[in-house]
Amino acid sequence: RNLVNTISVDVDSLSLGKHTVKVVVSDGQGGTATRTWTFTRTNSAPTISGSDGNLGDKNLGFTYAYTIDDADGDTLTVVEELNDETIRTINNAPKGEELTVTITSEKLYALGLNSVNTLKITVTDGKGGTAYRRVTFKRTNSAPTISGQDKALGLKNGSFAENYTVSDVEGDNVVVTEFVDDAQIRSYQATLGQQETIELTREKWLSLTNGQHQLRIEAVDGNFATSVRVFSFSKKETVIKFELAAPEETDAAATKVLVTPTWKIEGAVAKVEACNNGFDAVPTWEDITAMVQINRVYNFTNKTKTASKWGVNIRFTITKNEGFEGEVSISGFGGAYE
Repeated sequence: RNLVNTISVDVDSLSLGKHTVKVVVSDGQGGTATRTWTFTRTNSAPTISGSDGNLGDKNLGFTYAYTIDDADGDTLTVVEELNDETIRTINNAPKGEELTVTITSEKLYALGLNSVNTLKITVTDGKGGTAYRRVTFKRTNSAPTISGQDKALGLKNGSFAENYTVSDVEGDNVVVTEFVDDAQIRSYQATLGQQETIELTREKWLSLTNGQHQLRIEAVDGNFATSVRVFSFSKKETVIKFELAAPEETDAAATKVLVTPTWKIEGAVAKVEACNNGFDAVPTWEDITAMVQINRVYNFTNKTKTASKWGVNIRFTITKNEGFEGEVSISGFGGAYE
């Protein structure tokens, strides 16, 4: 007879190693036939999703996600390590579900700057099967941050200020230096997260020539990572006008005054005035321009006052001619009175 029979073997119920399947056929008359098959029951190693690789630069804490599985349905144990230091062990780990290992910012910052580090995941099935996943990353430093954006402030007509805040994700010491163009305004150690102000004072404003300028903030942390914030602006003044901050008090009415300015007034009209009753609510300003231009003493004509005391004051008004693009400036003046 030609009959086809099938034998089913529950391999999962067998131990690892060699096994034999034997079939013996008897015809009832003393005749027999035997067929023998041998096989080896082996174990499938667990699997871990993804592939070994480089996660790149890291300057903040991060999380790595993965899943595990086992073709034999074995109970799995997971060990997570950072540079051979065990972070976590998961017994009877779930198969086919997302698992995550977290490198906190605190743990990251404890690593050497610019060091290359290895995150290793090991999965075992208790039957000799093991799988590994290894990923590397480089611990880098974040530069400090300065709030806001670089800004073009356009035309400015006098002193002004801009607010900003400095932060650093690693909490490093940060030194801040402020500049107007390339001249330092101040340098200080920042209090992270605290609002600060960069100011262009009137004094510094007056020292600037017409044209393009910038306020610049540089923040440098202890690892020399640097951030810069720039506020650009332009100055285009056509009139310079100022007087003494306070009159020079005199015992009696001054009768003469000499003023010798250091200035550059080609392309401009200059007017210099003086008074000997500078403390009056309405002083008597006298035009002394002509005498200033020839470096001669001017004789006051005023002999009255309404205030309780006499005092000399000087006033400059320099008006740039329309269409003139050259520099007009005054850097100071000297003089005397009696």
